[in-house]
Order: sequence, then structure tokens, then C-alpha cells
Amino acid sequence: MTSPTTNIGNNYQRRFAAAVSIAIIALFWSSRATAAGPPYNGGRVLSNVQVVVVFWTNAVNATVRANIGPFFSRVTNSQYMDWLSEYDTTSSPGGTSGTNQAIGRGSLVGTYTITPTAANSGTITASGVSLQDAQISAELAAQISLGTANGGLPGPNANTLYMVYFPPNYFIFNSPAGNSCNTGTNLCGYHNNSNSSGQDIVYASIFDFTPGNRCTCAQGSQYVDTTTVSSHELMEATTDPDLFTGWSTGGGTEIGEQGCVVAPGNADERTLPTGDVVQAVWSNRYQACVAGWASGSIVGAVAGKCIDDPGFSTTDGTNLEYYDCNGGANQQWQVTNYSAIIGSNGGKCMDLPGFNTTNGTDIQYYTCNAGTNQLWTPTNMEIRGYGNKCIDLPGGNTTNGTGLEYYDCNGGSNQQWTFTRSQGGEIRGPGNKCWDLPGGNTTNGTQIQYYDCNGGSNQVFLLGSGGTIRSNGKCVDLPGFNTTNKTQVQIYDCNQGGNQKWSLDGQIIGYGNKCVDLPGSQTANKTQIQYYDCNGGSNQRWWFQP
Repeated sequence: MTSPTTNIGNNYQRRFAAAVSIAIIALFWSSRATAAGPPYNGGRVLSNVQVVVVFWTNAVNATVRANIGPFFSRVTNSQYMDWLSEYDTTSSPGGTSGTNQAIGRGSLVGTYTITPTAANSGTITASGVSLQDAQISAELAAQISLGTANGGLPGPNANTLYMVYFPPNYFIFNSPAGNSCNTGTNLCGYHNNSNSSGQDIVYASIFDFTPGNRCTCAQGSQYVDTTTVSSHELMEATTDPDLFTGWSTGGGTEIGEQGCVVAPGNADERTLPTGDVVQAVWSNRYQACVAGWASGSIVGAVAGKCIDDPGFSTTDGTNLEYYDCNGGANQQWQVTNYSAIIGSNGGKCMDLPGFNTTNGTDIQYYTCNAGTNQLWTPTNMEIRGYGNKCIDLPGGNTTNGTGLEYYDCNGGSNQQWTFTRSQGGEIRGPGNKCWDLPGGNTTNGTQIQYYDCNGGSNQVFLLGSGGTIRSNGKCVDLPGFNTTNKTQVQIYDCNQGGNQKWSLDGQIIGYGNKCVDLPGSQTANKTQIQYYDCNGGSNQRWWFQP
């Protein structure tokens, strides 16, 4: 067996209040980045990650052993993975054609408990067991060579990620990222890769966070710390498995180290609809730390029922229906203003079959494929916020520099907004002008204005998770929850407040410029949703409620 050759890996580390400068390997988290974020360097990604959970002996914490496998089964097949499509490798440095890799949902292969060979068992000391990173990679190679039939591990393919968990009082030394947190550092985990006998082995080491093991990372509960660190390494290994050849800066910063903070109650520690706690990681598109797109129900104006994936079907070609809203995952949709409408159940897309724009064509559920028949534009939307009022262009005044305000909803054209895919994501209104941050000013309290569309980054506004509308890493905000008419609408640090949560009410327009339609305003359960000429009827108005 060829000895493994190990490459430098990234680490997961808590950001402290004081900013500390970093070199290639970060010892402390950097402050929140203001740059565009990690670029693509031409290497591979894990298109559909397949997680192999490895317990380093049966002394791994019992809660972790019982729950971490189901955690990966849920999380890899959830909206947490869907938004990573923004890291599809469609372009390479210098504007070349890219490597055409797409990132989608993944799966759990299984959980395995190993008994390390004597050579890689580590050195017993008075404090516990000292183990070298080189021994970890060598033992993975040995267990893969042994095979599952003989109590070892399954071999890797192009998507395999080995997530390795250690018992208490295991001290990991000489990883290129440093020593483990229980040695007095802040290294809570890292991902790495090695090559043995021509096999690429991508793995992550996750340390033990039980009380008394001296690891204080996210500082939540022991299990929440474990899932938060695990999700960090999952996302980084998916987008940069071969270390600094995928999505990474020249200094080695990956999407989990772009400045997203993990601490109890912090906005960058998120709870998914699955109930699992994960770390939000960096989005180049949103210029913010995210854990998914805006997700919620799509409710019809007629009778207030929901667009429904019948019977939780993930079969391609399933016709979508109108049904009593029940909060099921088959009625939860991820909506963006630059991409598909993706179902939370199975991660497939709302689809116009065969690009057929004939009136009455049924809208279906289908594997996402980036076709233009799966792109939908929220159009003529009222944007409603706290107190159920609307974002308003005062008096319909389209003069450049007019500030946006909050006002009683009245159905006027000055309260109708269209979310476009142009220039990365714009919100347009009367006179076809754009929401705009004056002079690119992101200072808290800056009023959003209306201005000629010019393609600037200060005119990029995107639907974010939790019902937010985000621009340049901040959120559209109703100051002080003030619902008085003519209150200015501003940009502010995202804080998950109800004054930063917005819902949309309007049309959904797709390929061929027709509308998602409830046929004849029928409200019977199981009425199939169709595609039809836009006519302004209430049966073509949909309310997206995150």
C-alpha cells in the first residue's frame, strides 16, 4: 500500500471579538469580509456529496453516534445544499468557459465504527491519546483497503466525503491547520485530502465537544457545537475538496471562513426547517452569510390555498395542484429573483413542460436543469412588511433620487415591483427604474432610493432567507418597527427582526411571458395549476409568505 501524501487543509475556528490578521492558515476568524468573496480557481467540486460518517472507535460520544448520521441524511437532502448552485463552475479565472460542474443535493452513505490499526492508534499519555493528522489519513486509507466486508470503510468516488469523529481526550497534532482545540488552540475541525494508491480521499476531522474536553468552539450545547462545525466542513469540502483549487482565495479562505460568525444566538447560526442547527456560510451572490434561499408557501389570492406537490411526489412530470395550506414540505418553495422556484420536498423545480406556452399547459415538478422553462420572475409584486403595509414610491415620482417609503397598501402601480435576474438581481418599478443605494452607501440608516438602472452592485437586491431582502450584505429594514405612513425604508445590519421580514403578493411570470394561473378560479382541492396569458385576474395573483 502506498503511503498517503497529505495536502494542506482548512480549519474551522471561532471568530473572537478582536480582529486578528491571518496568513495562509487562519488561527482566528477574520472580520466580516467586504470583498466579493472566494473566487473559483479551476478545480473540482463535489457535485452530489456522499457522506461516509466514521467513528474513531466506539468511544465517540453516544449522542453524536446516535444522531449525526440522520443529521447528514436530512441536511444533504435539504435546501441547505440547494443554494450552493451559485458555486456551479460555469466560469474559470480570466473569464474562460469553466469546468461545467454543478452542485446539487447529496446523501448519507452510512455510519461506520473503526478500530484503528496499531500503527495509527496514537500515543497514550497521562492526558489521553495523542494522534497525528498523518495517522488519520493513513488509517482511512487502511480501512478503505480493508473494505466493508471485513469491517472497514467503503471506497471513495468523485463525491465521497469521510466525516471523522473522535472520542474525548484525543489530541490531534500537526494538522497543517494546527493542533486540536483541546490542546489550547481554537481549531475545532478541519478538512483535508490525501492520495493513496491512486485514490483521492477527502475527509474532515471533527473533535469532541463534551464538557471537560476543553474545546470551546461555537459554545452552544455539545451536540449543537458538533452539527455547527460539521456543517461548516461539509460546505467547504463540497466547494473546495482539493484545497485551494476550488472556491478559495489566494490566502486559503473558503466560504466558511469569509467572516460568518458562530456563537449562541448569533444570526449566522441557523436552524433549518429540518430542525437541524448549521452554520450559515458565505454567498458571493448575496455578499452575506446564508443557509438557504427565501423559503415559504405560495398562496393563491382566490380562497387562500397553496401550490402543492401532490403526495410528496418527486417523480418528474408530477402536475402541481391547488390545495388547503397545511405547512407540509410539499408546499414549501424556495424563491429567488434570479433562478428557479425549488420545492423543499426533493429539491426539484417548478417546470413548464417542453417549453409549451399553449394556454392551459399544466405546470409540473421536474428535476432542476437550469432551462429557461424553469425560470420564473416575481412580477407586479406588492412588498408587504411589518404591520401589513407596502413599500411605496411616493406619488409615483420617478425622479432620480426619490426615497422609498412605507405606506398603506392601495394596489397602485407605485407599489408594484418586479424582481429581475438582470445584473445579478434588481427590483424594478414604474418607469422601469431600480431600487438603489445612493452612491453605494451601506451605512446603517441609509434610505433606499429610486434611480435609473445602471448595473451597479448598489442596485442588486435579492430575496434572502427568513423573508429578508438583501443588498451588499445588509437587509431592507423598516426603522424601529415604525408603521406610520411615509416612514423611510432603509438598509441596515441584518438582525432577523420582524421589521426586516417581507412577503410578496403578485404575479409569477415564466418562459414566453405568460402567468402561473388557477384555472377558472376553481378552489377545489387538487385543481391543477396551469400556464396562461396574463390577464390581471385574482386567479393569477400569488402571495409568497416566507
